[in-house]
Amino acid sequence: LFHIKGYDILIEAFAKIVHDNNFKLTIVGEGNQRTLLQQLIVKHNLQSKVLLVGRKSRPEVADILANSDVYVSSSRNENFSVSVLEALSVGLPVVATICGGIKECINGSNGLLVPTEDVNALTSAMLKITQNISNYNRESIAQDFENRFSTKTIVKNIFPNCSTICVFAPTLKLFIPLKYPLKTAPIVTKNTAGDKAFIESFASSISNISSDINPEKTFKITYILKN
Repeated sequence: LFHIKGYDILIEAFAKIVHDNNFKLTIVGEGNQRTLLQQLIVKHNLQSKVLLVGRKSRPEVADILANSDVYVSSSRNENFSVSVLEALSVGLPVVATICGGIKECINGSNGLLVPTEDVNALTSAMLKITQNISNYNRESIAQDFENRFSTKTIVKNIFPNCSTICVFAPTLKLFIPLKYPLKTAPIVTKNTAGDKAFIESFASSISNISSDINPEKTFKITYILKN
């Protein structure tokens, strides 16, 4: 819950439409803006409509997304929004502000884009997408994500043309230099079960995909756990 994420703008925009519609807004995460956001919620009498649910595990986030109808990103600035990709991966249509790489993800079939810092534009987009929700096919959105942004797609597009690849894992805030073929890529991350599971899963998926591309060129990742 940080200023850069624009949750204050989101709540202000949501307040303009919620009382005439049966909407609920779930905001996941923690940060130094919690008190401000709680004050905004009270100001607009949204206590029963806006939920600040705090930090959630990956399975909990997946469950929240699966039980939602629309995902909204109100960020003031982003490099490349992993949360938007997560929403698209489960077929959610997205309303997002135009910043960073988000505009590369959203098209007419999977969502709407609005300027940053524009409460009225965000309000209009949320209302428009909910009123036309039947125009957004969740299976098609998920398939489009798979075709453009899945690990398998990205690796297949990159591996044949590069000898060195650098992958950024934003949720862990780490860069992974990938040497191809047959090199070892050290990964430094926190010594937590969740981080270790993520790295092992990532390593496994990359190894399997690289073998599919060319069985003659194998790929391996090792990781270094750091307290």
